[in-house]
Amino acid sequence: MLTRRALVIGVAMAAAGLAAYLLLPRLQRDDVLNPLGRRCEYCGMTVKEIRYAAILISDSSTLYYDDIGCMLIHQFSSGGMHSPSETSWKTVRGYVFDYETGERLDMDKAWYLFGSDVSTPMRHGILAFKSMERAVKASAEHGGTVTGWDGVRGLMMEKLMGGVKDDHPHESGGYSGYLDLELEALDGRRFTLGDFLKRGRPVLLVFFATWCPTCSRNISALAKAYHQHGGGVEVVLASFDPSETAAEIEDFLGRVSAHQDWSVAKPNIQLLLSLRVVSQETVFLISVDGEIAYEKRFGILTEEEWSQILHTAL
Repeated sequence: MLTRRALVIGVAMAAAGLAAYLLLPRLQRDDVLNPLGRRCEYCGMTVKEIRYAAILISDSSTLYYDDIGCMLIHQFSSGGMHSPSETSWKTVRGYVFDYETGERLDMDKAWYLFGSDVSTPMRHGILAFKSMERAVKASAEHGGTVTGWDGVRGLMMEKLMGGVKDDHPHESGGYSGYLDLELEALDGRRFTLGDFLKRGRPVLLVFFATWCPTCSRNISALAKAYHQHGGGVEVVLASFDPSETAAEIEDFLGRVSAHQDWSVAKPNIQLLLSLRVVSQETVFLISVDGEIAYEKRFGILTEEEWSQILHTAL
């Protein structure tokens, strides 16, 4: 016969076990919904600040982002809105975090400040808020446009596409004047993109920022593809960020194994404006007759994809 003490201990252990059983899913869920220390699915950076972070729960996995802009770009490219990837997925649910409190919010119920002057991890400047009132108050301090979920998606897509939807040929109806802009190389040499075209060489114009992990991955992959296919193409790397120094750019070039025969242009605001470049990941392939044969505004390019681009140019 069980003693009273043994009975009490047994009941207590059972109660503790039940509590642990009921609590475990909550603890596991909270851990899954904590992005801190995770790797950003798009840019590869570690998530360090909760107020800029985002989470997407897809039909196959949970994805983490260090910047709301990274989440939007990845959703556009993989979710079917723009240039679907080979492995597409369907978003089941998503979360962002209040800029002021860090509270987790449903992404489609939050309010957003788009285009603020706040330096978010990947410089997209998108902040999330629980209420419209807080977002409006923040806009008075940091600038930007207050909008909801559909609005922030639309604004981001417009930004990535250069702010203009244009059905005309690029050189005649879209971009103009960029071929004759005088650019300055890191070594002080001055040149124009048109100089290379006159010599019968197509130009691969690749923008970058030294702080951008996606740029590092893209240009490293380009360096590998260039060995086999790049001989007849003039590669011009153009710095996107006017605040970057020559020393920072030189260090970046070493890290990505940039080729010595590539031209590297210092930041040029007029070039950015002429081509409506708003993303440091932008790539243009310009044919010898001055037409833009290929354009990519954001996203990652593999070595194989670079090889195809270079092959197209020849």
